[in-house]
Amino acid sequence: MRKNMSVLLVAVAMHLAHSETIAWWHFDEEDAGTVAQASTVACDQAPDTYANVYSFAGPAKTENSGGYLPRYARPFAGMKVYDPVTGVSRVNRSAMQFTTARGGDSASSNTGRAYYGGALRFGNGNVLYSGIGGKSSFTVECFVCSTGGVYYTFAPIVGALVDTSFTQERYAIYMFESGTIGLRFRAGGNTSIWYGDGTAKVNDGLWHHVAFTYDGNNVRIYVDYVLERKNGSGDRVYSKTGAIDAYPAGTATWIGGYNFHQSGSGGRRFPGYIDEVRVSDVALTPDRFLRLQPASKPVCEDEVLNIRFENATGTLQCQYAESVSEDFSHQGSLKINGTPNSTSFDNEDRAGDSMHANVYADDAVANNASFSLETNAVGKASFIEVPNATDLLGDKDNTNHNYTIECFFKARRSSVRGNQTILKLGKGSAIAAQAMFNGSDRLLFCYSDNGAWNAFGSGQTDLADGEWHHVAFVSDASNRQVRAYCDYRLADIKDAGCVKITKGLSLYLGANENGVQSFDGWLDDCRITKRALSPEQFLTAHAVGSASPNPLLLARFENSYKMESLEDDALSITGTGEARTGGNAPEFVRTSPGRLLLDGTGGSEVVVNDHSVYLNKSRIVFPVSRLYENDSYTVEFWSKFTGIAEGHPYQTFSGPHAGILRLVQGNSSNFDWYLYRHGGAASVLGLAIRQADGVSISYLEWSLPNAVVDGKWHHCAITFNPCGSSTAVQLYYDYKPLGEKTVNALLYSYPGGHRLLVGESSGETLNIQGYINSLRISRGVLPPERFLGLLHWGFVISIR
Repeated sequence: MRKNMSVLLVAVAMHLAHSETIAWWHFDEEDAGTVAQASTVACDQAPDTYANVYSFAGPAKTENSGGYLPRYARPFAGMKVYDPVTGVSRVNRSAMQFTTARGGDSASSNTGRAYYGGALRFGNGNVLYSGIGGKSSFTVECFVCSTGGVYYTFAPIVGALVDTSFTQERYAIYMFESGTIGLRFRAGGNTSIWYGDGTAKVNDGLWHHVAFTYDGNNVRIYVDYVLERKNGSGDRVYSKTGAIDAYPAGTATWIGGYNFHQSGSGGRRFPGYIDEVRVSDVALTPDRFLRLQPASKPVCEDEVLNIRFENATGTLQCQYAESVSEDFSHQGSLKINGTPNSTSFDNEDRAGDSMHANVYADDAVANNASFSLETNAVGKASFIEVPNATDLLGDKDNTNHNYTIECFFKARRSSVRGNQTILKLGKGSAIAAQAMFNGSDRLLFCYSDNGAWNAFGSGQTDLADGEWHHVAFVSDASNRQVRAYCDYRLADIKDAGCVKITKGLSLYLGANENGVQSFDGWLDDCRITKRALSPEQFLTAHAVGSASPNPLLLARFENSYKMESLEDDALSITGTGEARTGGNAPEFVRTSPGRLLLDGTGGSEVVVNDHSVYLNKSRIVFPVSRLYENDSYTVEFWSKFTGIAEGHPYQTFSGPHAGILRLVQGNSSNFDWYLYRHGGAASVLGLAIRQADGVSISYLEWSLPNAVVDGKWHHCAITFNPCGSSTAVQLYYDYKPLGEKTVNALLYSYPGGHRLLVGESSGETLNIQGYINSLRISRGVLPPERFLGLLHWGFVISIR
């Protein structure tokens, strides 16, 4: 049987933004269905790729080692790996398993380190060698699943290491004993630096994505697509200048461990699985990292209940899957309890909602563009009961089971406080699973362990934000754990002696069994599975956790202030044009006849773009109702500024300080931020942003390659990426980043939403003069290749 550890060498161009994959280890078996316990991991492209010298460093079969060679394993069953750079996904057949054994020495001694066992080594004469020495930007990423402890401080995952010197590595990603991710890195001829102060842990037996990027100036570390934080303060963005140092002789790419002495002493090994190790020659943004998708599999054979709520007639439909069935044809029954008609179907999840559209269960796609279930927390409100639901999990009473219960919910901000039950499987204190809101709008999970009631919770607050969220409760009897998830992230984990299932108990949705603790909002797509699922196996909804192709606001200014979508004409938010003191209302001007507008989020989608709006002592006001606390988002627009409409000396500036955009809180004049042309420097754009204390103001400034007012068309974009108590702000000018700045500021939610003032920043005397074209606000931090672009019948007029 032949194994495949092929390296994908491709050049990819997306909207003229170039990136190339240098090396990509798939660790896939070509013969699907066979798990190989390989004594060698073979690749027939070059002799040195056979792992039979010290590619598996350390004495793997000496008398006291008890070590194991890496082997192919299949923890990724039924999953695909998706590459956003190319838009291509493929089935992931297997991963590489690394198993360590300490031998008889103590963990604190040099010989007691976990070097016994296999690691993969690819030298610089090897076709699989991912040499990045001398490059000034790159990305290294992979998936990891740790299944054991780390001996002697840390375990390497992947790195470019020198065989004879521990301190000469060019880069190396590690997992520490605590389960956090660390990095050693060397560039610009400087001594390598330890980055080992993360908080996200990857040693919980679940799959995680780990990446680090370098852009020639900054090193960033990501865990599960989120920029890592230091212990309590700041993001993991570290300064480092220059190209990565050239590789000296003896450098190799190590995966799963390293060993800088060929005799085997001093090495360390990673305990667990590693898969899809990719090295790219650009600093990718998180939306371009590798991702997992459900693979081609009709339905989960362990699924026992699926309630879709897709019936507009008021008849509730329950869909059981007692065996593998693509159409869920076996029908069950439900009960409606409580006040008549207070539980009803509602089209709250129609297509275009940024958090909920089509639902994916494995690779089966269910159209979920119509209805959800609305519940009401007024008095003894209505709820749904599925009788005898616990019987679906087995035929024995009071036995321990593996199972997962999950659903989508959207909570309205209610005047009703106290606990609100989203779902409950069980009755009284005999609880198999319960998820509810507590009084501060965060999730609380309950279960019975050996007959005793237990509760644990999610630290995520303010989930009553008018958006769809996913919640899951997992009973993992095999590992004696219960785990709770919110939006696919581990919210909390508890050791559990024995979570028992009592036969004959019901599933309740929207309240508990007495109709109290009622949930106020919407529920959809509830599923129970007789398996302890991992997050990549949960139900997923299109656009959950990613920037939606449907913008929060897109004004094309084609003779209207109507909000438009390049993909969905149903969106209609109307702005208001206003004349300011001594001015006229905004005018629509045919500035770009024959040009096309390219939507970067929708690929090659284009629309005719003939007009712009002209502002001169005038402004446009748009409501922005779906920006919520701690949201990341992108604001962008095309402009041609011709002058300063009004101006006066502004406190710290010597000259006209001209406003461009201003995001204000509800109907008040208080702003979250405003963008302006600097009064004392003609080529400086500034952003005034309110700090987290709600009072202080920070001023961020960027120097442009030209004057702000130069009578030419330019594209401008600002990205806001909150993390903890701070926000990273990046300004792009003509698709080029001008520098990321971090400020102690956060976006806050307001009952009346926000308003965006176009053409004004701080009062009627501070206005820009000129043309605005195609203003858009998008959820998420968009990369430049997904920005709006202007084309002229077949050729791009703005090179990105």
